[in-house]
Amino acid sequence: MQGTLDFTNYSAYKYNESILDKLKSICEPLELLGIKAFCYGRLFKDGTYLRLGTNKDWNQYVFQNVFSYTPTFQKVINEAEINKFHCFLWPLANYENDTLLSQLYNLNIWHGINVIENLGNSIECYGFAADRYTDNMGNFYLNNKELLEQFIIYFRVKAKDLIDSTNKEKLCFLNSPLEDYVSLKSENEKRIKDYINLIKVARTPVISKEGKVIYLSEQQNKCLLSLKEGKTTKEIAKDLNLSPRTVETYINQVKIKTGFQRKSELICMVTKK
Repeated sequence: MQGTLDFTNYSAYKYNESILDKLKSICEPLELLGIKAFCYGRLFKDGTYLRLGTNKDWNQYVFQNVFSYTPTFQKVINEAEINKFHCFLWPLANYENDTLLSQLYNLNIWHGINVIENLGNSIECYGFAADRYTDNMGNFYLNNKELLEQFIIYFRVKAKDLIDSTNKEKLCFLNSPLEDYVSLKSENEKRIKDYINLIKVARTPVISKEGKVIYLSEQQNKCLLSLKEGKTTKEIAKDLNLSPRTVETYINQVKIKTGFQRKSELICMVTKK
């Protein structure tokens, strides 16, 4: 067997094999959503990347054959803003002309969505897919993005040891380093900020734990949005030119108003609003 798998990313492939059962166990909740396959990837600027997947056949194909990414995927990661989730559905076009999509189709991995996050020094990607026979998954993903984001938070906790990249034998290699095709600051970022500034309102409505409409002040809303981006209290304070204690006060006020006490609940609430 090793003779047929003696390729550049062999050690990474063997690592995937060794943790496959644990990864599948962590991903079992996705089956309730009709999601049959999951993969995780983290791309680093030096061209190395960590990749895990629940489908053994697809794992082997990727480790043996994929040493760069398609123009479509490169465009998506170029557009991903720092510390924000960016989603794209696939397939978008005729799969017969795309080698990777054809292979996914043959393996019955279909109707998928990738969630990308630009972490600044790397790109994280979460892939979710159903099968060829499950209809309307695209609408399901778009209408339930918060469920995928909740799973990502859960996955980062449950799979912490699995996605630890300090052991270099876990990593694969690309032909081109990440910095060749990833802009760490989206070209769209300024336009998006200008748009938000033009349409912002003094009070932002959210739904409380009891199902009531509660209004947040501008500063409370800014703190929550920064919290959603994974920023610490000190980082939020620096961005908003406030003291850390003031930021804590705003977040505590939101907890009292809404009835949500856990950070994950606050993030889910601001995602839905």
